[in-house]
Amino acid sequence: MPTNKNVATAILSEADGALINSRADAIASYHPTTAPGFIMTAGYAAAGDGGAATYKQVATQPTHGGKLSITLSGGANVWYELAEHDINVFMFGAKGDGATSDSAAIQLAVDYIKLFGSPNVKPRLSFGGGKMNNFLLTATINMTQLRMVKLIVDFEGALLIGKTAGKPMIDALWSTGIQFMNGTLYGDASSAPNIGLQIGRGTGDLTTGSAENNGIFNVDLIGAYTVTAFYNGAAEIFRADKCKFWNSSATGSCVFMDGNNSAGITSQFFTVTLPKNTYISFNDQIYTSCNFEQISGATNTFALVESGSGNSHHFINCYGQNEHASGIYFSPGTWSQCVFDIHFEATNLIYWCLLGTAGGNIFFRHCVFKEYYLFATGNMFITTGNPAAGVFWYGCEVVVSDAGTAAAIFNRNNAQLLYFTGTIRVSGAASHGFAQLSSFWGEIYGVKARASGFVRPQSGGFVYYNPNDLVPATYGTWVSIP
Repeated sequence: MPTNKNVATAILSEADGALINSRADAIASYHPTTAPGFIMTAGYAAAGDGGAATYKQVATQPTHGGKLSITLSGGANVWYELAEHDINVFMFGAKGDGATSDSAAIQLAVDYIKLFGSPNVKPRLSFGGGKMNNFLLTATINMTQLRMVKLIVDFEGALLIGKTAGKPMIDALWSTGIQFMNGTLYGDASSAPNIGLQIGRGTGDLTTGSAENNGIFNVDLIGAYTVTAFYNGAAEIFRADKCKFWNSSATGSCVFMDGNNSAGITSQFFTVTLPKNTYISFNDQIYTSCNFEQISGATNTFALVESGSGNSHHFINCYGQNEHASGIYFSPGTWSQCVFDIHFEATNLIYWCLLGTAGGNIFFRHCVFKEYYLFATGNMFITTGNPAAGVFWYGCEVVVSDAGTAAAIFNRNNAQLLYFTGTIRVSGAASHGFAQLSSFWGEIYGVKARASGFVRPQSGGFVYYNPNDLVPATYGTWVSIP
């Protein structure tokens, strides 16, 4: 039986197992005659530090960090490795004190998780250790190329402080099945990360380069990020619920949805071969009850960036804010079956949506745009100009329930065309800006198409409904109205 000062008495025979104060004590002070089949520790460096774990005896030295060795009284070394399914970063030496860098310890835990390998294994990585913790990251955590049915990364209320100096806090490119939950990533402006969390494809191959079934739940990405708080490089089947994306950097967005690798994203851990500025499939994104707040005050920033193209991007019951700038930016491309139900509440919001037609045409097919109170002092939709390009809404719906200003919903701004088919619902103080539309075909609710002084689209036809009426009040073509 162990007799050393810092080693607890084994609770079983040494042939079965032993209970030791800590992993450190087992390595330094536990020298039994016979190696037990397993070792249970009450901590990593000291009992009660959150790193309690069970280790099983193995024949050879493991290649990962979840291990320890003891020296028998006769001088022989015996190796043990973790026998845990739920992995805690404290089992690998994390401090969680907010002052000591925990990047290396967290990386050891992630590398151990990678060894699970089997697509049927569903491991869990936790950060709690039974208490609230602050983890300092001075290097990027490599979570790339993890191929799991489901890996739960539970921050358990922890704060991760990012001082990664122009590098991501967490790189999860080319990974599948990761569910991040219950914590906060904070970009420290003194050594700001470029990105808080990045996910996405690793190659342009639709089969081998996939990065689907990832999600973030009840996670806040706040602080300063020079590119964006959250980056999604065409990772499909993504979910975010009750998350906050908050950026104070004058150069970064809150969320960057990149369907054509316009950012030229890179990784420190493998070579990304996804072609730049080339659209690849980018489907099935759902954000529910999320916040997007860009609060730097810089005029060229956006809370949400949509680049390339995408299908079924749904933002439901979301809130946004961007002081002195714009809410959403769209680059040239095509978006289909999308819903943008985001209320941008800022008295100095310039535009609800900036349409980047300077680079080409933008197409929306069967999309919905909802704003229950329009704060924009400029317009809801405005292009960046380009007499050779335009914006085309096909079968879409625009809903503006009320407005704080009389700014028009549409502004062509020297673009070639604004072509709209679908439904427009305007009420309260909102102004329609129909004169900016090159053509409109569809239903109108709340805008009196025959009113005196009504400035109409250049062409098209309409069915007009009075507010709350189900029967059309009038219909016709714009050219037929005197």
